[in-house]
Amino acid sequence: MSLRLAVCFAAMVLAVISVSWAKEKKPAAIESKDLKFGVSSDMSDFDKPTATTGKVFGFFELAAKQYGLPVDVLLAVSLHESGWSMAKPDMRVKDQQHTGWGYMGLGGKTDRDAVRKAAALLAKPADLIKTDAQMNILAGAALLDDARSRVYKGNVKKARNTPLSKYHPVFVAYADSGDRTNDLMFADEVMMLLHRGYTTKLPSGEVLTVLERPELDSFANPPIR
Repeated sequence: MSLRLAVCFAAMVLAVISVSWAKEKKPAAIESKDLKFGVSSDMSDFDKPTATTGKVFGFFELAAKQYGLPVDVLLAVSLHESGWSMAKPDMRVKDQQHTGWGYMGLGGKTDRDAVRKAAALLAKPADLIKTDAQMNILAGAALLDDARSRVYKGNVKKARNTPLSKYHPVFVAYADSGDRTNDLMFADEVMMLLHRGYTTKLPSGEVLTVLERPELDSFANPPIR
């Protein structure tokens, strides 16, 4: 083999090794400080800033499973309504005024009678729904399930097989504020959250995440209502 061929062969081998290493190298861990966009669903399980063993995430996961909801649907509504905090009426979270109760912001922007409706659905005291984190999240799941059932006129099988791309009318029904424009804006914004993705670290150190979904790009820019 001539010297020129040997050099070319060695360069090709190094190039193959470099490409292989690049494919296997895991992306740098995402720092979850405050809210950040773009937590990709393409990331490996090793790199996703999940909280599958966290206490608060566990509440969301159990509530979502009980009502056959995608957990990110519940997380996105909670993020929109309370900034993932145990909010109280008139409490400020990240410079935003809240009017509802708990992680789901019940009784605030989404539904004037949310706490009362949730109490009836769960047969639980309203005060417990307002102040207990797990019960508050379960109440939000019950209300979302009720909204989804209304959209699909009681067809449970069809409702529980709703793809994320079809949740916009469910969020409109969930909002039920009495103002159609406000309800549409609420649904637009929650769908945008599901498209863009978010991650944040709670004061306890637990990380909550809504994964980015590029396939929901039709909801990237909410229309002006």
